[in-house]
Amino acid sequence: MERNIRSEFICQPGSKLGEYLGVNNLPFHPVSMNNEFDLWASIKISQFCRANEIDVIFLHSAHALALGLYCKWFYPHLKIVAVRRVDFKVNKNLFSRYKYNSRKLDQIICISNYIKQVLMDCGVDESKISVIHDGVLMDRYYFLPFPSKIKQKMKIPPTNIVVGTVAAMVGHKDYPNLINAARRVIDVNPQVTFVAVGDGPDREQIHRLAEINKLKNNFIFTGFIEEIGPLFKIFDIFVLASQQEGLGSSVLDAKAAGLPVVGTDAGGIPEIIQPGEDGIIVPRRSPQKLAEAILKLVSDEKLRKKMGKQARLNARKFSVCNNVEKNIRLFERLLS
Repeated sequence: MERNIRSEFICQPGSKLGEYLGVNNLPFHPVSMNNEFDLWASIKISQFCRANEIDVIFLHSAHALALGLYCKWFYPHLKIVAVRRVDFKVNKNLFSRYKYNSRKLDQIICISNYIKQVLMDCGVDESKISVIHDGVLMDRYYFLPFPSKIKQKMKIPPTNIVVGTVAAMVGHKDYPNLINAARRVIDVNPQVTFVAVGDGPDREQIHRLAEINKLKNNFIFTGFIEEIGPLFKIFDIFVLASQQEGLGSSVLDAKAAGLPVVGTDAGGIPEIIQPGEDGIIVPRRSPQKLAEAILKLVSDEKLRKKMGKQARLNARKFSVCNNVEKNIRLFERLLS
């Protein structure tokens, strides 16, 4: 919108997205969308696009992609652009194959080269795929004041090193890998506190595993938190222990906040960590290697600060401004 490119959002009535857009005075149009076979929703969306002379429709999920393809039946002028954020294979059913190979689909934006390769392995035409990494707000957390009382409130000893992660409690985030690594770290240096931000269906078994590993005094689960900025300020090291990962946007947030990062070699994570410069990459599903990397940073304050400083500099490559420019260039190419 700042570039004088007219933008409209379409979202579910009463959704959190709609609420956010309303509060921030951003233009949006509510449309009830029941499922990916909702032709009536597609008709209403296509009518809105035609009436408002929309050229490109940007679709952020597999279900949205289906509705967008129907829209093109009713409004052929539309350029259809889908976003693929996950590194799961495309389902083998005929409808999923149709969605990602349809002639009506003009372009798929993958948020990592790894996801691009997954789609190509599933038979998607490479010429229809572009890679645009996620964008990060560079100053979202970096300039926040240090929350002086938060460590005390969370009962973290003031001299402890804080190792943080932000990840949903689901299988592919591999919390067992992190918990087993944490046990190894604490055995070597008990003055380390792990803080995990996130919630999900695996919450109970993850908490139970931490109890089995006797990590009660060194591992804090915060649950889901809307505003995580204050926690990024108390983290000394950021870790993402995933066994599958489309990109790892929380790593970008951590780098922009000036934190050194430890990540696995899963999915797109190696595309956003420069080993030896701003972080360390370890093999997935290897608690020992993960623990060794964390301990290397725990034991070397000078290295932590050096990598954290470089992490912020390297994060500029993935800034929201760069992301927006790349998307605009793609749209211009499609419309030329």
